[in-house]
Amino acid sequence: MKKQTLLFLIPITALLSILIPAVALSSGVPGSVVANIKAIAAAEYPDSYSMQKFQIKNEIEAYRAVKNFKDSTVPGNIVTKIINQAAAEYPDSYSMQKFQIKNEIESYKEVKEFIATGVPWDVVTKIKDQAAAEYPDSYSMQKFQIKNEIKAYKEIQ
Repeated sequence: MKKQTLLFLIPITALLSILIPAVALSSGVPGSVVANIKAIAAAEYPDSYSMQKFQIKNEIEAYRAVKNFKDSTVPGNIVTKIINQAAAEYPDSYSMQKFQIKNEIESYKEVKEFIATGVPWDVVTKIKDQAAAEYPDSYSMQKFQIKNEIKAYKEIQ
C-alpha cells in the first residue's frame, strides 16, 4: 500500500511544481489577458516552448508594470494620455506599451525642462510651441524636433 501511495504522490508533486509557478506568475492578471498573451506567444514561437515561456513571463510582468504605472512628477492627465496612446498603438504587446510609456514620460520631462544655452528664450519658446503643434501626441517627437531646430539655429548664427 505504501508503494502505491508514494507512486501516486510523485506525479501530483510534479504536477504541482509545474502549476504553482504558472499560477503565481499570472496572479492578479485577468484570465483573458493571460490567455491572449499565451496565444500570441504560441503563434510567434510555435516550436519553442522555452521562448513561449520567456515571452509569457515578460508580457505578464510588463502588463503589471503598465497597470501599476505612476509618476508623481508628471500631471495625471498627461500620464493617462500617454498610457492610453501606448495601449492604442500596441494593444497586444505590454512590453512595447511599457517601453513607450517610459520613453514618452522621459521625453515629456525633457521637453518641459529643456533649456538651450546661447539661444534667446523667445526663440526656444517658439520652437517648443511649433513642435507641440506639429506633434501634439508625441513628446519624443517634440523632443527630437526641438533639439534638431535648436542645433540648426545655432549653426546658422
